[in-house]
Amino acid sequence: MRLRLNRPFALIVLIITMLCAGCGVTTSRGELPAVRPATPTAAPSLAWQKRSLPSGNAAWTISPIDGQHVWACAPIPGTFSGFTVWESQDGAVTWSKIGGFVPKTPEAPSSCGLNADQRSISTLVAEVSWGAGADNTLRSLGLISTDSGATWHQLPGDVAISNESTVGDKIYAILNDTTLNVSEGTIQLVVSADGMRTWRPLRPAQLSNSDGFFNFQVGPTPNEIIGETYRNMLWRSTDSGATWTRIPTPDQQTDLALWLAQSNRWMFCGWAGGALLVTTCSTDLGKTWPQKPMLNATLSCANCGKGGTPYATTQSCYPSAITSDGSLLAFCIDSTVHLLRPNAQQWVTLGTAPVAEPSLLVGNQLWCFDPQEKVFWVATLPSS
Repeated sequence: MRLRLNRPFALIVLIITMLCAGCGVTTSRGELPAVRPATPTAAPSLAWQKRSLPSGNAAWTISPIDGQHVWACAPIPGTFSGFTVWESQDGAVTWSKIGGFVPKTPEAPSSCGLNADQRSISTLVAEVSWGAGADNTLRSLGLISTDSGATWHQLPGDVAISNESTVGDKIYAILNDTTLNVSEGTIQLVVSADGMRTWRPLRPAQLSNSDGFFNFQVGPTPNEIIGETYRNMLWRSTDSGATWTRIPTPDQQTDLALWLAQSNRWMFCGWAGGALLVTTCSTDLGKTWPQKPMLNATLSCANCGKGGTPYATTQSCYPSAITSDGSLLAFCIDSTVHLLRPNAQQWVTLGTAPVAEPSLLVGNQLWCFDPQEKVFWVATLPSS
């Protein structure tokens, strides 16, 4: 599964890479904001369990519905374009081969990606790519399965599909026409009533042609949609995308959004400011955006500095997920995992992840993937 990284966390991952390579490049975000960074308190450590992929070079995705259905796809050995699809119904403990596909592409695809549906166990999409970005020949196409990966239908054109949500006989999805010049306007939210054989775009009338949705969620009722755009806008529709209302936000990209069923409200979080970012969240549809406590972590290396000297860098940790009770989860540069409970002013340290890689929260389970060993590490968050 390709994790969608927020902008500050993507920078942190880059820094880890540079440190491990011993390049000695100095990286700094400058002075911290005026808010004093919180010192996290300790909590019982997370208990990690190891899970495996059915194939070492497989792409994967996890259903956000139950966290138990996991799919993987990998090239069929000895072929140039075919892919095998596996399914697990017990959280990647056991796997079964359920299907596959051979996309019709002008040249052999170089990769396969999968994305699970927001609301359906049966619907699954795949993306394959070929060509190269350097010479503007990089292309992608999408395939969709409505029987959990057993059979597949290829979308017309070189159109990539992601982040789909099945609502009754309709499928909402983010589409990207890869034949067009790469720009934010080429990516759009669409709805289909015939299994993604045809579709129509959904966009606010006030939205610029150069802007587009990069993420969306269907709300607790099937007519409600929350959409996030590249130009730092947050939109809401209560009539299946026919009309839209803009939710007030700071000048920030709002990467995190979750319907909190326990308190019957939406929670949105983003990062406001320039080079020095602070986390702000709203639970009143954008009326207020209170700032959350800052969290820092330091990564040290004995010989990563210039000439093999010691090196250390301190970075801010930004939330990567919202939990079902409205807590924030942060994964730091030193692989530590932290939780900020609703209305709390101090982060709690949950423990250390087995790998210095981005984490994914599915329900109350935290998933990490080790790209070197090709294994998952799974832990359950403590109850509130």
